[in-house]
Amino acid sequence: MSSRSHHCESARMHVNLTHGAHQHLRLRDIAIAQYGVVSHAQVEALGITRGAIRSQVAAGRWTVLSPGVYLAINGRPGKGSQLWAALLASGDGAVLSHWTAAEMHGFGRPRSGLIEVSIPAERQEVSVPGVRVRRSRLLPAKGMICDDWPITTPADTVLDLVGEVKSP
Repeated sequence: MSSRSHHCESARMHVNLTHGAHQHLRLRDIAIAQYGVVSHAQVEALGITRGAIRSQVAAGRWTVLSPGVYLAINGRPGKGSQLWAALLASGDGAVLSHWTAAEMHGFGRPRSGLIEVSIPAERQEVSVPGVRVRRSRLLPAKGMICDDWPITTPADTVLDLVGEVKSP
């Protein structure tokens, strides 16, 4: 049996994606990073129209979680999706804080069913169902990104919790 040498070379293919395909890929990346949740502002920034957003919702492909916040994947929102929905609904500069942050940092458990979020003090307070929104003069300095989550630092989280403890 003769041995033959094989030479394999990968073919470089150049694929021209349409603008819509680029939009879809960028939207997918955002949704993956945010547990399937996207904001109206994020979607519009990609050039996707309000009509297209309405079509996704009407067709049942997207679920409205809060005004301007959508679950862009199938199924029910899990904990990560709920946290992202709270952050996005709370607006620019929002971070997980207080007992929610303590749970994420691994040293506390939520004391209520509410997700706790802090926003910069100069922002107008918003009302988000299922979310306790607080204003903080210390943001953005007391915020950080930890495992891709906008969240208060561990030290500031502890200070937030100490401030909540009621003395006997």
